[in-house]
Formats: sequence, C-alpha cells, structure tokens
Amino acid sequence: MATLTEGAFGQDFEMKDCIGQGTFAKVFRCVEKNTGRDFAVKAFQSEDENFDPKLIDNEVDIWRTLQHRNIVSLYKRFHEDSHVWVVLELVSGKTLLDEILNQIVFPEEESRNIILQVRKSHFTDQIQIYVVAG
Repeated sequence: MATLTEGAFGQDFEMKDCIGQGTFAKVFRCVEKNTGRDFAVKAFQSEDENFDPKLIDNEVDIWRTLQHRNIVSLYKRFHEDSHVWVVLELVSGKTLLDEILNQIVFPEEESRNIILQVRKSHFTDQIQIYVVAG
C-alpha cells in the first residue's frame, strides 16, 4: 500500500533519466537508495498552470484500490513544497494498447477483470492509470 511522505524524495530516491511526459507531469526512472530497486516517478510541480492537487490526490486514492498484475502498482507518494512525486512500479515491455493494436487475444476472464478495474477508476474523475500487457 502506498504511503504519503512529507518531504525529501531525494533522501530516499535518486532521479535518473526522463522516460515520458504528459500534460500534468514528467515521468522519470528513479532508484531507491536503500534497496537499489528501480521505479518510475511522476513528478508534478505546483507552479505549473495545470497543477491540481485534488486531481493528484484522487488519482492516488484510486490507484491504492487497484491491484492487478496488468496495472502498474503505486509504491509511494511524496509532497514537498512545490513538488509532488508519485513513485510507481517500473515496467518494461509492451503496453496493453500495443498488444491490442497487435491483435493479441486475451482470455475472457482476464479481459473482464482489466476492464472492470479501468471502468471503476473512471467513475470518480478523469485519471491516468498505466495498464500493461501480461
């Protein structure tokens, strides 16, 4: 389960290369200093005109409820001054969209579980959940 930590993302993690960018945040690879484990981190800045802490809180609250091997796991969230960092499981490989576009067939039960969880997340507000192929 993810935790909210006030302060010092940099004390626990080392930020590495940028691996993506969206409307509201940049995504970086990062390494947890104590364990050496790789993670992804969504980095939000409150100076950004698109910054809305309520949307971030909503996204994190929903993410906490989603537990599926095909949905990227939330690890930890940090809040410090003008920054919010949301630390996520780092995955490699193809996305669900890549698999769908390549016409890979998913078993009915697996498809149903993924769609139900994604559908549930969209009832509360507009958020972005990362779904990966299994």
